[in-house]
Amino acid sequence: MDTTKTKADVKKHIRALKAKRDEAISRQASEEVGQIRRGIRTLKRQSRVLARAAKAQAAAAAATPKAAS
Repeated sequence: MDTTKTKADVKKHIRALKAKRDEAISRQASEEVGQIRRGIRTLKRQSRVLARAAKAQAAAAAATPKAAS
């Protein structure tokens, strides 16, 4: 399994879990809803980490001087 994920991949997974959560809420499956919500929370945290890393990488790239041609 590929362990590198992009923010878009994580957000896609969050959207899928939200749909599962809504379906579980309609079935009144409280334990399942709790597990799904925890998964969503974990993915949101991962998404923020990825965004922070991308921002830092962009700032580092902008700070490095480019070679003059």
